[in-house]
Order: sequence, then C-alpha cells, then structure tokens
Amino acid sequence: MLFSGYKLPFLISFVFACTQSSLFAQDVNATSDANTSVNQTTIKPGRILGRVFDADSGEALKDVTVVLEDQNRETKTDLEGRYRLSDIAPGDYSLLFFKENYQRTRVKADGVVSGRSKLVDLPLNPDYSNLETLDAFEITAEDLAGSDIQLLALRQESMVVMDAMGSFDMSRLGAGNVADALTKMVGTSVQDGKYVVVRGLADRYSNATFNGVPIPSSDVYRNTPQLDLFPSLAVDSISIKKSFSADMNPAFAGGSVDVVTKAYPEEFSLSVSSGFGYNEFSHGEGEYLTYEGGDSDWYGFGLDHRKIPDNLDAFTDNSANGGVFAGLNRNNVTQEKAAEINSFLKQLNKEFVPFKKSPQLDYNLGVEYGDFHELDDIALGTMFSVDFASKTKATPQKFYQDPLWGSGEINQISWNSYESQVGTESAEIGSFAQIVVIPNEENELGLILLYSHTGEKEASYGRMLEEGINGETVETPSGDPSYKEIFEIKWEERDMIVSQIYGKHSPEIMNDWSLDWRYSHTKVDLDEPDRRVIMRGWKEDEYYGPLRKLSGGDMSGVPSIIWRSMKDKSDFAKIALESPYKEFDFGIPVEAKFSFGGSKNKTKRIFDQSQIKLSGNLSGNNNSLMNAPDDFSGGIGNYTDGLDVHNMMSETYLGYDPNDLRKPGNIFMFYPETGTPNDYESVETSDAIFGSFEMNLPNEQKAMFGLRQERLSIETIPVPDVGETLDAVKEKYASFESTTNHPSISYTKDFANDFKFSTTYGNTMAKPTFRELAFVSTDDPITGRTFKGNPSLEPSLIDNYDARVDWNLSEKEILAISIFYKILEKPIQQTRGSPNIKIGNESYATHETTFLNSDEAVLYGLELEAKISLGRFWEDMDWFKIGSNLTWSSSELTLSDAEKSAFGANTNSNYKETRALEGQSEWIFNFDFSYQNEDLGLTSTLIYSFYDERLEAASYNLPNDVWEDAYTNLDFITSYNFGKNDDWDVKFSAKNIIPEVRISRIYGTQTIVSKYETPTTFGISLSKDF
Repeated sequence: MLFSGYKLPFLISFVFACTQSSLFAQDVNATSDANTSVNQTTIKPGRILGRVFDADSGEALKDVTVVLEDQNRETKTDLEGRYRLSDIAPGDYSLLFFKENYQRTRVKADGVVSGRSKLVDLPLNPDYSNLETLDAFEITAEDLAGSDIQLLALRQESMVVMDAMGSFDMSRLGAGNVADALTKMVGTSVQDGKYVVVRGLADRYSNATFNGVPIPSSDVYRNTPQLDLFPSLAVDSISIKKSFSADMNPAFAGGSVDVVTKAYPEEFSLSVSSGFGYNEFSHGEGEYLTYEGGDSDWYGFGLDHRKIPDNLDAFTDNSANGGVFAGLNRNNVTQEKAAEINSFLKQLNKEFVPFKKSPQLDYNLGVEYGDFHELDDIALGTMFSVDFASKTKATPQKFYQDPLWGSGEINQISWNSYESQVGTESAEIGSFAQIVVIPNEENELGLILLYSHTGEKEASYGRMLEEGINGETVETPSGDPSYKEIFEIKWEERDMIVSQIYGKHSPEIMNDWSLDWRYSHTKVDLDEPDRRVIMRGWKEDEYYGPLRKLSGGDMSGVPSIIWRSMKDKSDFAKIALESPYKEFDFGIPVEAKFSFGGSKNKTKRIFDQSQIKLSGNLSGNNNSLMNAPDDFSGGIGNYTDGLDVHNMMSETYLGYDPNDLRKPGNIFMFYPETGTPNDYESVETSDAIFGSFEMNLPNEQKAMFGLRQERLSIETIPVPDVGETLDAVKEKYASFESTTNHPSISYTKDFANDFKFSTTYGNTMAKPTFRELAFVSTDDPITGRTFKGNPSLEPSLIDNYDARVDWNLSEKEILAISIFYKILEKPIQQTRGSPNIKIGNESYATHETTFLNSDEAVLYGLELEAKISLGRFWEDMDWFKIGSNLTWSSSELTLSDAEKSAFGANTNSNYKETRALEGQSEWIFNFDFSYQNEDLGLTSTLIYSFYDERLEAASYNLPNDVWEDAYTNLDFITSYNFGKNDDWDVKFSAKNIIPEVRISRIYGTQTIVSKYETPTTFGISLSKDF
C-alpha cells in the first residue's frame, strides 16, 4: 500500500505546512509590492453581508430594505433574512435597515477591507408606531457579533420550552460531535457516549431529527440514532425542544433533539484542520488488544475481508433440508463431498485469538468549503465538508459479575463472571454537502446530503473470575473446580446517508402566506460481519484446551462465527402552510396567524443473523465435544503441540483429510436456534395532519393552540432461519395500528425588565422499537446474556406539563427556572427475565433481557440555568463568563401485574410494586467557567459535570434492581486565534481530567455487577481559514 494508516496524517500535515509557508511568502511579497506601487487599480472591492431577524422572535425577516447610505444603493433581504452588498470600495459606511412595523435602524459598518467581507447581522426591533416620525436607532456592527444572540432570541420567543447550543459554544466546550454537545445542555446526559437522556428519561422517550426529519437508529437496541455519527463540521446549532407543538413528531417525552445544518456562507470560505489525540489507557500503557483483520480496516472499510462464505445455507445440520450434511456420516463420505466441505471451510477467517499491539497516535483531518455565486438570474450557495478521524481505545480491566441469589446476602456468582480486557480501533468519516438555489427573494430551493461512516475493530479477552470482587465464591459444575477463558474478535460498520430536498416559498400571489416543504430519504446500515468467539476451558490438573462439556454440568461453548446486519430505509415528506399575522377583534384586539400541514414517514428494517458453530465429529449431529483426547498435552507452553485455541483452525484439525476420509476432523456447520429465530423484518408507517392557531394578545401576551392527529402502524415479523420451523406464529408477531390525537397549548407573558413567563401542555407518545417487539434472540457471548423482544408491547401515552421563567439580563446573559410534570401511561421498561413472564407457551429465562409495559409512571422536576458575564459585577472581569445548569428530578413507576408476577410470591423479600424510571438521575449538574478575550484571540473553558446514580436494569431474581453509581467529569478546552486576519486557530483539550471508576451494582448492596475505569484523553488541533 502506498500510504499506510499512520503515515497519511503526517504526510498531509507536511504538505499543509509547506503550502502555508509558500502562501505566506507570496503574501509578504504581495504586501511589499503594494507598498511600493502607486497603481490603485489593484485594490479589490469589499462586501457587506449578513442576516436580519426579529429581535423578539428570532425569526428571519424577509423584505427588509437595506440602504447603503451616501451610495444611492439598496437591496432587500430574502426568505432567510439574508442580504448582500458587493463591489464596495474599502472604507467606513453606514447602513439603514427598515421594514413596516419595525424600528428603523442605522448601523455603522466601519473598516470594509479590500477583497474581504464585513459581516453585519441585525436583530430588528418591532415598533408599531408610525416609523416615518422616528429617528433611526443607531448602533455599530461590532455590537451585533455572535450567534448566541439569535439563539437566545429564538428561545425567548419560542412557544415551546427549548434550549439551544450554537457551533461557537460547541467549539468552546470541546464538543466534537452532537453527543458531546448534549452532555453540556440543561437536564441532559448521554449513555454510552452516544444516546441522549433528557430530564431523566432514557433514549426510548426521546427522538432525534436532522433539520426536522426523523432519523432511524443505527443501533439494534436503541430508539434514537447514535448521535456521535453527526460530524461537528456540518452542525450549525442543536436545539432540544422539551415541550410539544403540533408541527412536531409526537414520539418523545423527555426531549426532541434537532440537529440543524449550517447555512451556506455569504462568501468564499475554505478551512483546513488537522489534529492529534492521546488516550491514557491505549497510549499510556503502550499497548492495546487487537487482531490482524483486513488491509482496509485502518480507514474503516472491512466488509470485503469478512464476507459470508458461498453456499452458507447448505451447511445446515438439518438433514430434512437437503443440505450438504443430509444423510452424511463418516462411513459414506465421498471425495467430492469432502472437497465441497473443505472448500467452504477455506473461506473462513482462521484468526480467533487477539494479541497486544503498540498504538499510533489518534489523528483527525478536516476540510470545509463554501461559496456564494451571483449568476445572471439566480443566486447559488454551495457548501461542502469532509472529515476523517482515527482512534484507538483500551479498557485494560473490566469486570462483569452474574450474581446468584436465593435469600439473604449474595455470596456467590455464576461461572459467567469475567475479568476482561477490551481494545478498539475506529475510523470515522463524515461528509456534508449543500446546494441552495435562490431564483428570487420569494423562493428558495435546496439539496442537503449527509454521509457518515464508522468502522470499528474490537478485540476482547475474558477470564472467568476465581473469586468475586467482594470475595464471593464462584459456582462450578458439580462443585468441581474449573476455569474458562473467552476470546472474541469482531468488526462493526455503521453507515448513515441522508438526502434532503426542500423548498421555501412566499410569492406575491400568496399574500404573505409562506409554504415550506421537505422530502428526505435516509439509509442507515449496521454490519457486524465475521464475529468470532472461542473459549478455552479446563479442569484443574486434568485438561487444558478448547472448552468441552464437563461431567455434571454444562459449560459447553463451542467456537462460533456470526454475521449480523441491519438495514433501515426511511422516506419522509412534510408540507406546511403559514399565514401572516392578521388583526381580529374578539372583544379585544388580537393579532393571529394560522399554520397547518401534513407529514408521512415510512421506515423499513431487515435484520439478518447467520451463525455457524464448530462440530467435533463428521456425523452432522449437534455435538459440542471437541476432537481432543482426554490425555491432550496442550496448555501453557504447549500451544503448538496439540489442539488449542491458537491452532484449532489449522488444516491439521479442520475439515477432511483427503488421504484418509475416516480420520476425525472439526467441521463448522450452520446451527439455527430451534423455535426462536434470530432474523426479523419490520415496517412502520406514520401519517399525520396538524394545525395550530397562534395569537398576540394585549399586554405582551401570546397563546397558541394546536392539534396533531397521528395514524401509526407497526409490524415486526420473526423470520425463520434455514431448516427452522416457527411455532405459535401469531403470538410471536407484533402488529398493531392506532390513531391518536395530540393536543398542545402554550401561553407566554412578557413582563418589564426582560422577564418572561411561559407554560405549556402537550400530549405525546413513546413507541416500542423494532428490536423491543421482535421475539428473536441476540446473544452477548462475554456476559452470557440474551436479548429477546416482547411482541405484546404497546405504545406509551404521556401528558407533559411545563412552566418556565426567563430573565434576560442582556442579549447573551440569562437566568432561568423551569418546572415539569409528566404522567406516562404504560411506560416501557427493560427488565431481566423470569420464568413467570411468558409469550404464549414460552417463558423468559433469568439470563434473558426483555421489555414490559408497566402500569403508569410519574416524573417531575426542576431546572435552573445561568449564563452570566462577570463583567456585570466587576468591570475588569468582562472577559470571564460563567455557565451553569442544575436539574433535579424524581420518578415513580407503578409495576403491572405481569411485572409483579415475575417476583413469584408477594412475600418474597425483593417484591416491590413501584420503582424509578430507567436511566433517570435525581441530580444532574453542569458548570463551565470561560475566559473569552477577543482582542487576544484566546478562549479557555473549564467544564465540570455531575450525574447522579440511575437505574440501569430492573431485576426479579436479585434482592434489588441494578443501578449505576454516580460519577463526575472534568474537561478543559482552550483555543487561540492568530495570524494577520485571525485565520489560524490552535486548540488543546484535556477530557476526563479526574478519571473515575464506573460501577453498576445491586441497589442498596455492595454487590457489583460491572466495574471499569475510564481514561483521560488529550487532543491538539490546528486549523487555517482561507
């Protein structure tokens, strides 16, 4: 290969640096020439451009007249409030903005520079006086800088309770993707670094949209998409709407996260960035667990190396299916049949055991381009970005325990309890493109494309615990001392492709009505090919080799290979009409506007899993014994002398010997799970119509009434594997339809001194995911746990009540307090299985995890938020800013009869009728302290976060539920802008500075279920704007 993975970032950085040296030299020469030249015709004109929005509502204002005074030039803003004045000689200017019913405003735009743009964004204040009698309100362009102004204005005038974060704050807080940013927002946390929890409600009670379009999940078990898939280069802002309005998807209770892409720039822009990262565990230890894999793994594409072998379906142990093994035994094998089997086996990857390797530094590369083209009849905005990141991670010590409990204290754990190590290599590619066509000021058309790809190689090793973390004894078969180790290597690829087209129209014939429409096609894929698992087990002083059945018990775990894929496709369309405000007289003067529309969304999923296991003989029987004699001399120091995990895939032990067809060998065959398949197909369709009526009332009051009708249909069908029959079909199918009405009411009141009170009510829902409905089994070989869905689940309906008081201290400062109260009917909870939980005639084993509807749940809480500049108290401290938010919440879930029956008798000591909601922390606290000196170009931020303990999984066979302990996080980020035009930026980050051990335990006890340490990570990056 011409450039290996570790050489590429250094090569690009070298070229990048050389290019800059050349450009710098050219710039110096050009400057010198300019100083000695008297020919002024070489001076390029400048530009003034920007956006105009309503200072109260934050909405873009179209048809605002922008006058370049003393130049006899003017223009008007378009549908998005944008304007542009080109071909302006360098110098100082004055702009006059005016629009009917808004205050006439004059802005000084000093310092227009040759060949560059002066950005002037303006919040225009409403004024219902006669504008002709008013003098223009005068400000400077510098007073308007900062996107936070518009985001706070949007929040202030929004009729729903919302929080927002712009791209500047994402950079200041070191958020590399959407998931990182959400951890810094009010009442929000993230599970597993990817999934959002809002107001104590786990990811099933939230949804995520991309420019308002729902995105399918790229995780088998989750409702929302993995938010680390959204690259930060593409994101302009993130909003979390915590209350409902009729134009929104009602499938949420905690919050609806909307990722808004960047608008095209108003001028040419090009930015290039490169960075490096350091992980305390992988780089500090100098090694991590991995395996060889394929040549293209380093850039995230490894499927070709891990293809399913040809004719896999024929390698089944079901003779009736007519497969390769039909009627086969070691006495009638032919050379032709043996060759067919050996050919199949040769297609399998033989690597099963991982090894330690020294890591390279993490690195990332990014390019962002944008431009605005003024053609003869139309304007064209373009934007494109692409970034690539490569990372290694290591977890050198991770404990998982499976407690066993009869009564009293827990003093024993099962043999499915491990101390393990995990190593990962990941490559991430994110790309974003946008083309916007503006034929005139009344119309806008756009195309948006987003592509995100992640490839992750993972290797793990687990050794059965000889003793529990707190001294518990370990269960063994028939009381015999025995041990086992497990090795797993796997590959995962996630792809998300989003294509959206949209239109915004407000032609003159519509009398100021606006028409917005959007169509989106989304494709989300998850591929986990060639997941290989092998175990080594032995009795003390007796046997050391591949795991075998032990007398008196069943610890068998034959080597296996699994191919798994999930393909989701979604088509979404939405159209909305909105009227302008009109005056009405209902006894009191009222201004009102109407909006209505409809949407349609259809999502399809195909989930497929194929598994082959090693058989120890050639008869085709489902026999898990390995072909090794009892006096096998393997073990430490003898890996190559006999059959062992390191060589059992060699030709010595695998397949048929063509010279002696009766010689025993090991054969991989396809083993379907009898009665419980692994595959399923699903489809969900939702059709909605909605309308709302918004009023401006006297005395600075507003009210909005909305109604949305949602028709929902979900169907999930288990698909039998090869040679399998599926009994009790109806009981294992999930199929339901519903039509629900979702009303919403909002009221706001503005008081003197910039106080605002708002209150809302909305009825929403939480839908079961496809995986939660599918009655199929998905195993985790390390923990020994199995996920199996529940086709009888029903959607939850939620009543949401919110109230908030905002105090806007300035355009960038705010104090706020919110309260919320939610009633959830039939909430869905994840739980460990119990023989008393049944689907038809089948029950759930204690090692299985499933999902149940509870009766009801109540959640209520309080949120406090502050964004303050210390310059408010001490003039010399104006560069220092504080941001903080605190959330307290409490929940109580009432168990259903099915859940209570899982305890057995109500006299059992672990019996309960209520518990907390899954994922809900009582306290969440975020605090950031920033130094922002624009004169020096220096921004530094210290961020502290605290997340209280929360329910991880309900349990019926333990003395209490499993809870995750509280934990904290401390990050530091600093960036420095430099260069002639502040076009260079260097950023340094240190995350998880005070690392903590993350522990899950049985609530109220010291019994630990899982325990692992977290690393400190460091990063440094350099970027250049052209």
